[in-house]
Amino acid sequence: MMDPSHRALIEDAERRAERLIGGLRIAIGLVFMAVFNVAIDGSMPSWDVTLIDQQIIARVTILLFIGIGVLAVYLSNRRRYRPWFAFGFVTADALYVLASLFTALANTSTEPALLFALPSFFLVPLIVAFNALRYNWAVQLYGSAILLAGLVLLLGTAAPPQMLHAQLFMAPPNIMRLAMLAAFCAVLGLAVMRARKRLIQALNDQRRRQLLTRFLPARIANLIETQSADALRAGSRQAVTVMFVDIRGFTARAETMAPDAVRRFLSDFRAHIAAAADAHEGVIDKFIGDGALVVFGVPKPRADDPARAASAARQILAAMHTWSQSLEKTGLPPVEIGIGLHTGEAFVGTVGDDARLEFTVIGDVVNVAARLESANKIAGTAILASRAVVESPGMRAKDWRAVAPVQIRGHSKQIDIFTMVEG
Repeated sequence: MMDPSHRALIEDAERRAERLIGGLRIAIGLVFMAVFNVAIDGSMPSWDVTLIDQQIIARVTILLFIGIGVLAVYLSNRRRYRPWFAFGFVTADALYVLASLFTALANTSTEPALLFALPSFFLVPLIVAFNALRYNWAVQLYGSAILLAGLVLLLGTAAPPQMLHAQLFMAPPNIMRLAMLAAFCAVLGLAVMRARKRLIQALNDQRRRQLLTRFLPARIANLIETQSADALRAGSRQAVTVMFVDIRGFTARAETMAPDAVRRFLSDFRAHIAAAADAHEGVIDKFIGDGALVVFGVPKPRADDPARAASAARQILAAMHTWSQSLEKTGLPPVEIGIGLHTGEAFVGTVGDDARLEFTVIGDVVNVAARLESANKIAGTAILASRAVVESPGMRAKDWRAVAPVQIRGHSKQIDIFTMVEG
């Protein structure tokens, strides 16, 4: 069964298609009228009553064709349109064409066997093509069935024609024409079914993508969509730059806040982190309570990953300053954060089983960035970066000031670290 949200989107697509078909009817009808006027200008004797009647019938036929288009455009308004309108317009089109053919046969005393020789017969493939513009194969099948049934009825009493090359319009060739027309309708019907299937598939893909991006960054969602689960589990080792962000004293702060206030506070904090990450093409690996792990260089590493990470850190610090000013105006304490930056190799991929996979970045580079974030408390700084970050391409030495090296657990030597110079 079709998803209700998909049904609404498809119905809207069908409404737009009906409006398009209505506009095409009007435009084509006006062209027909202009061509007809040019074709008969000065070429028809004014005394021939039969020809005058034929001209009147032709003009009325074209005006009716335009009128159906005007009605379709009017009823295709979002508030007026109903899904069943398509069947009504298909019925009107089929009856219009069949009535035009019947009138032409009667007015010209043409034998029914010569139906396929009438100019108005070429409205049949035009109407079938209109049906193909809709996203409903049932409408296409219904319209084709009416047209073919009507043509069979018109030809049903046809006697062999008495004219030159009459054999071209005898029963066998006319039956073949009907068969070819039925094949034409069937092919267009198949095209409509295929187009509708592709539309539903596109809607499913869009919905799946929207669900992914609700829980994952867009770049990671793209990666998950384009790679198999096995490939994601295998992962890769690649250069990344990691940024750890954490709020200072959040536990004590949260104890004095109402639950809803805590929620709003964390939501605002995460919005600032997300804005900086998006602006600098970083990926939020995860939020950890009052902290965040942001990675630069996923899915593909770039030479300027450290520079973009440093710029994102500066933006976050500025956002926290502005946010703190607004909080202080309401009597709340300012927001203090710590940021740690490090660059190096890490495993990038998914961990878990078939029931639950989590995209993540694992490696010493992550641990070092986390330790540097914590070291801000001792150094009395807000941003600390390793030498590997500071000496990366695109970084300016004057933007950084060295502070006392730190010992990182798991490392035999102390790590040179730097804090960002304000300004």
